[in-house]
Amino acid sequence: MTTSRRIRIISIFAIIMVFLFLINSMIIENTYPYYKESSDNISDTRTSENLPSSSALETGKMETFFYAGLKLEISNVRDIQYERMFDDGGHPWEYKIYVCNPGASIYVLNADMSDVNFSADGKSHANWGILLSSGKRMEIVDGMKSIKVTRDTLGIYSLESSLYVLKLVVD
Repeated sequence: MTTSRRIRIISIFAIIMVFLFLINSMIIENTYPYYKESSDNISDTRTSENLPSSSALETGKMETFFYAGLKLEISNVRDIQYERMFDDGGHPWEYKIYVCNPGASIYVLNADMSDVNFSADGKSHANWGILLSSGKRMEIVDGMKSIKVTRDTLGIYSLESSLYVLKLVVD
């Protein structure tokens, strides 16, 4: 076999591999971003001090929100909407919007903290945060007390990608 023939075969193989990689990437990017995890894999970190009171549910519903390993309950939700956008890479992104009545709260059931085995300092770190209109953020961690949803609460987002997974609106 001549050298030019080997180069041609290797080039064709490389083109096929790139083509397969691109097809695989398109399939992964078009998967629906929301999925439920079974409750067997999610621990409930609520304590008696951060359980919702009956007055928190006076006019809205209690909604359970799942995203990856994150599991939250939001009280006093009146409506659920969806919003679409494009991320910095130009990929489509869709997330839920919970329209809440005043007095709504967030209850962390599972914070989906990072794995200590993949951390340089051997500690678990937050993967998710709550963004406030002031630009400040609160990290979502296991065992945290309930958080009041106010007009300053913008939503839940990924600390790594800075993309919303749940937007919160008090109306």
